[in-house]
Formats: sequence, structure tokens, C-alpha cells
Amino acid sequence: MAELFLDQRDRVCVLKVHGVLKQPDADQLSKTIKSATQTADAVIIDCSQMTRIGSGGMRAMSRAHVDLKESGKQLMIAGLKGDVRETFQIGGFDTVLQLSADVEAAQNKCAARLR
Repeated sequence: MAELFLDQRDRVCVLKVHGVLKQPDADQLSKTIKSATQTADAVIIDCSQMTRIGSGGMRAMSRAHVDLKESGKQLMIAGLKGDVRETFQIGGFDTVLQLSADVEAAQNKCAARLR
């Protein structure tokens, strides 16, 4: 089971995911992203404390990427490591989604694009 923590600063929202992200949590992730983008122009999903991700979690992130892109907003994935990084690579999501080494690097990329 995953825990989600939201930290919204100005136009960028950081959503921290801790633990295993599977379908029930993926639904909550989607709702949280949708809610955050009412006021934010970019969402960074911090995966540094995520231990595993299921297909539902991958689908939620992919859907959020498409939805945000269509509305002129941005989704960044930060802090992938271990099995989670491997899952992204095997599924080819590392070539579709915008990845960053950590939250700070993602914030810098977002700030540059939002200027």
C-alpha cells in the first residue's frame, strides 16, 4: 500500500509516493493530481521512497502525463531507483515520461519552462 504526500508551492506541486503503488492507490494518485492541477502548472511525482509499482500505477502516471500535456501543464517523474526504475525501463515509460534524477532537478526544469 502506498502513502501519498502533497506539497504545493506556487505553480509546482510535489507529490511524494511512499511504498508500493498498485491499483487502489493509483486511483487516489489520479484524483490527487487532478485536484493539484486546479492551481498548479506542473506536478512532480517523487518516487524516491516508492518500493514497487504495479501496472495500475504506471497507467495512472501515463494517463496523467497525457492529460496534463493536453492542458498545457507538465508532469515530471523524479527519484526513480531500483526495481521501480527497472519497471519504467521494461515498459518503455522512461522514453515517454519526463524523468529527473531527483526532485530538485525536476523543480529546476519546471521553473525554467514556467518562465
